[in-house]
Amino acid sequence: MILNDIVQRIKDQYIQNWFSQLENYAKLNTYRTFKSTFEPEKYIRCLNNRCHFYSLARFRCSAHKIAIEEGRYRNQERNNRICQQCNLHMIENEYHFLLICPSYTELRKTHIHRYYRTWPTITKYKLLINTNSEMKIRNIATYRYHAFKKRNSQQ
Repeated sequence: MILNDIVQRIKDQYIQNWFSQLENYAKLNTYRTFKSTFEPEKYIRCLNNRCHFYSLARFRCSAHKIAIEEGRYRNQERNNRICQQCNLHMIENEYHFLLICPSYTELRKTHIHRYYRTWPTITKYKLLINTNSEMKIRNIATYRYHAFKKRNSQQ
């Protein structure tokens, strides 16, 4: 019994430290948006397509090549990390990439439910990326994969 208590205490301390680390790094802003529990995410179990899986995993942990992340590597001011795919002169972050950028409107119509793309808000974005719906998870992964494929072919 005492051993179980000790093991649980160590786990609890680790998780508390993990949450504390999330708060201390600006790079983890997006990750904090959808990661609220210390457990495996549903997309890990429901995505069978390897390319879509890796694409979504990179998106969720900011290991991608959109301006918000690329600019960080170039020490560019956050306000100057503008989307080069459209003329909206907005910061290209994950929210812009997933729900706003006009360059991906057709892909969005195919893969993202109308509710999220009609008058998109941060609240809708959070609802979408926090979904437990396997179908929505697959659609986000497919959208992300094809949007980056399109983006890479234009460069």
